[in-house]
Amino acid sequence: MKKLFRIYPILPLVLVFLLSACQQPVDQEETHFDEVKKTEEVEKVTDDESNEHSQLNSLTEKDSSYLDSLINELNGIDQFFVKNSYKRLLAILEEKEDQNVSKVNEILQKVSINEPEYYIEKYLPRNGYIAYTPGPVEVFVEMVYWNKSDGSQLIATQSRSCGPVCDMEISFESYKDGSYEKKNGVIPDQIMLSEKLVPGSTTDDSEPYEFYFKFPIEGKDLQYCIGEACLTLEWSDGVFVLKE
Repeated sequence: MKKLFRIYPILPLVLVFLLSACQQPVDQEETHFDEVKKTEEVEKVTDDESNEHSQLNSLTEKDSSYLDSLINELNGIDQFFVKNSYKRLLAILEEKEDQNVSKVNEILQKVSINEPEYYIEKYLPRNGYIAYTPGPVEVFVEMVYWNKSDGSQLIATQSRSCGPVCDMEISFESYKDGSYEKKNGVIPDQIMLSEKLVPGSTTDDSEPYEFYFKFPIEGKDLQYCIGEACLTLEWSDGVFVLKE
């Protein structure tokens, strides 16, 4: 009986400890629930703000129709330069000092368009030629087009950039009945052309050479050059042939 009596006073302390331990998970569950609820509320606010931002940065149907109507009125090099870009449309209108510049600029100020500003460096619409720079990037881009006998047009785009070493890329596409198509095999092999101008210039251990194409302002022939030394590539209704 003495042993039982000695243990009995400890039981209240054990019961208090057990009750305290049972209450703690309930507090943790309530806290976790509150955190989840707060997180959901924050996400809802964020989603609402994103939707509102998206609406603010989208064109109205009226504005889109107006801009598209201006694009549809373009022809020649204007059309090939702009395609469906509203920023390029603004650049062309500014270059031509068009009466729609103010309205187009006002519309574009209200929206967010993931494109650089375009700065036209040289504009010769009668010759089918334009040169421009896209924003602050050190890239100089030229475009020119030729009319083919089947009623389509061949469009050339050359971009030249200079970092530690100057680099050049050229591409071609055809346009007919409202559709564009990339074209290959329009010019002779560039390695062969480079070797004709500077023998050994295309080997792995050669120093870098700054080759480029000279687009025609008058006439139709292309030239492949380094400095003032050039090879002439004669126009032949959609392709160019090296003039020997």
